[in-house]
Amino acid sequence: MTFHEFKYYLGETIMFCQIIESDIKIIYVNLLGQDKEITWKLNEKETLGSMIKKLQALDKDNKLLSNDDYYYLHQVAGKRNHWCHQTYINFLYTGEGFRQSTQYQTECQRLLADHAQLEKIYRVLEEMRINLVRNNRK
Repeated sequence: MTFHEFKYYLGETIMFCQIIESDIKIIYVNLLGQDKEITWKLNEKETLGSMIKKLQALDKDNKLLSNDDYYYLHQVAGKRNHWCHQTYINFLYTGEGFRQSTQYQTECQRLLADHAQLEKIYRVLEEMRINLVRNNRK
């Protein structure tokens, strides 16, 4: 993978993480069925991890997401932290030829795997958010 491609996939991966976090909050607010504006304000500063736990508890009867989905969602914060705070450190300090380093190749493989998984859950949550918001407007 070229460094340019790496940066593109990294940007898209971080975008997926941000949208996943926002969608979880929107889904939670819509499932709760209370005043959306008040509920949003109460939860907008909540961490991703705490919102996933809240959504999972609320969703136990509906089963909108599978246990596998929740298992993966609980890993999203760690993945986001890695891609935002650690990835470049893992290979840039290897020297001028970092593109040929094992560290860079490892990060490329990890990025492609995480990108694919995050894109799947992003699409699932996006569809769920759209449907919930649309149904709650009726």
